[in-house]
Amino acid sequence: MLSCVAAPRQCSVEWFRLLLNVECDSAIVAANLMGVCGFVIIMFISIVIIKRRYTCHFYMTLAVTLRSLYNCSYESSCFVELSGVYLSLF
Repeated sequence: MLSCVAAPRQCSVEWFRLLLNVECDSAIVAANLMGVCGFVIIMFISIVIIKRRYTCHFYMTLAVTLRSLYNCSYESSCFVELSGVYLSLF
């Protein structure tokens, strides 16, 4: 005859549960929170890096465009006034 006794429940993050000394459900919640926070931090750092690269590329393109507009040679410095601000085009 079959017994209806349930087998002990295994925790999928047993080592983490033991480390935190909490129940299995609390360990799973903590692991998920850590994963989400890690994902958010990685995404924030990636966005900052991509924005910085885009900004550098934008200003280099702006400098080349302004040099061509104002007919500046690459051997000498060229200063351009934009909205009361003087820019040096290298």
